[in-house]
Amino acid sequence: MEEDSQYEMQQDLEAMDPDFASKNSSQTHLLKVLPTKKPGYYLLTWSEHGLELKRRWEEKQASQQACGGASKADTGPAPIFERLIGFTEEIEHEGKMLQVISPYKIRLRQLKNPPSSIQGWPVWFRMQDQNSPAVTLLTEEDKSLGKKKIQVTDLVLGVRTTMPCLKEEWVKEKQSETKWLTQGQLEKLRDTRSSVVAKSWESDEENLTVWRISFSGLERECVSSLPQEPKICLIIMKAIRRKFLSKPKGLISYHIKTVLFYMLDKTGSDWKKSERAGNILKLLASLAEALKTRSLPLYFEPRLNTLESMDAGTAAELEKKVREILRSPRILLEGCLFQSMDEDHKKEHFQKGEESNPVWFDEKPPSRVCLKRKTNVAKDCFIKTIDC
Repeated sequence: MEEDSQYEMQQDLEAMDPDFASKNSSQTHLLKVLPTKKPGYYLLTWSEHGLELKRRWEEKQASQQACGGASKADTGPAPIFERLIGFTEEIEHEGKMLQVISPYKIRLRQLKNPPSSIQGWPVWFRMQDQNSPAVTLLTEEDKSLGKKKIQVTDLVLGVRTTMPCLKEEWVKEKQSETKWLTQGQLEKLRDTRSSVVAKSWESDEENLTVWRISFSGLERECVSSLPQEPKICLIIMKAIRRKFLSKPKGLISYHIKTVLFYMLDKTGSDWKKSERAGNILKLLASLAEALKTRSLPLYFEPRLNTLESMDAGTAAELEKKVREILRSPRILLEGCLFQSMDEDHKKEHFQKGEESNPVWFDEKPPSRVCLKRKTNVAKDCFIKTIDC
């Protein structure tokens, strides 16, 4: 089991991109994505078709209210349409007023009634902080011989689009440079359509309406196609990060994965078990260099720097810790490292309030006896952006 996993909360709702719209005049998509000045970041707004339906719906609602209201069965469009209207916010964009779908409004709606169990198993929920777009949940399933299977998952709000995840320039570059992605894999990645997901809104209020492109589908495809040895090295690197590089806060598993992908480009993926220690040290050295320069381009979109938001002091402290590990590689063999990979570590941040201060759903850290909820909610009802 991986240390964590990601699911994009999405539904049978697809936002079209400008290129798709220009080639499909008879489209019936409700939404469309508009690029912003920053590569990989988008606004999610109504299409012309969606705006027309929205106008008719609003006129019908006004007419019904004027006549004294109407029964729920006669309120018009499907719930998803109605909810999209509720999540709409008007902003100024390029000198014009634009009606966009706010990920922040959807997020608030989702948090009002979070599920309390998944497939019958109890679930714990929390947010690391108010600005994080992700909601972390932990599920605990009883297994044989008294053992428990624990899964930690980050849920991120997302909507599918018609956009390809990758630019053609990226694919052509990898065809000539990468030593690990095959032609077949590149073709599969090229055909993958993207999702846009909610981003952090800590910088300013404008972020409340901005979505970013998600490459999680591509990442899962790449990792799943890896031979065993690079996967083992990735697990060990994640454990090193969790055990020794979790403070100061800033370095995440995604950075580790990105370093691995770039190293695979240079070396290929045919790694040997006998070379494991050396490969781990090379990955650590690459990580240290990235922290030194505060530059680690996003693998699938090199115009974006994954370390852009990390301040100089945090980067310097983390680099120092990485170099200390490089000077004393024996810690890679210490039992405490691998103890951090067992099931128990996954519960400690949920159950030990003294170790972290998460924002809980009821806005205060609950006692252990109050963690479990009793209402059963199906998993597929939660991992969707908007319920039907």
